[in-house]
Amino acid sequence: MMTAYDNCRVRSVSPDRKLIAHDCVIESGDSGGPILSADGDEEAVIEGINVSGTAPGYPLKLGFAVAAASIMESLARLRPPGTQVGPAR
Repeated sequence: MMTAYDNCRVRSVSPDRKLIAHDCVIESGDSGGPILSADGDEEAVIEGINVSGTAPGYPLKLGFAVAAASIMESLARLRPPGTQVGPAR
């Protein structure tokens, strides 16, 4: 996984797979930014959206992201009947 600043690792995923704990640095203003899964090729996949991190100066780097699949499920429930939610083209 990676953010715009550094490579990082998933520390845990909630049992319902809706929340991702990671060791990326989350700075003020980073909430809403993507967590990307990249394996060295040019295409990266959005794994989640940053929502929170530990306070500056806290010795443990720990951030949280809402899983992309969870966001897509929520969007699907909000869509008007007869429409589909999918990747932008």
